[in-house]
Amino acid sequence: MRKNQRSHSVGKSIHWSQMGLLFLSLLTGGCFSSDPPLSGVIGGRVVRSGQPVTAGKVELHSSDAAVVVAEIDANGSYSMDSLKAGEYHIAIVSKQVPEKFADPQTSGFTIHMEAGTGPLIADLEIP
Repeated sequence: MRKNQRSHSVGKSIHWSQMGLLFLSLLTGGCFSSDPPLSGVIGGRVVRSGQPVTAGKVELHSSDAAVVVAEIDANGSYSMDSLKAGEYHIAIVSKQVPEKFADPQTSGFTIHMEAGTGPLIADLEIP
């Protein structure tokens, strides 16, 4: 009988140890990540004086120095996906727009992505 009690108590201690390891692995396995969640898709058109900008690229510059780039197609459209939530400064690099728009600090365009939002339309109109 004493032997059964010992194996039973050893079984309980292993059980609680396993639960502790499971909890620790969940805690350190990324379930409580501090990275902002991905927001999804952003896209739109780049237009200057009512006409589409037909070549170049749109750059989103985040505060952590990450840059996401999309090509502008012949219709002036661009699209990006898997963006992190946060604020971005936008640069438009194209021979069809003034140079000041190629710098995210002087372009005048910013966008704020919310976590978990669906596709976001961001048309960029250049005077």
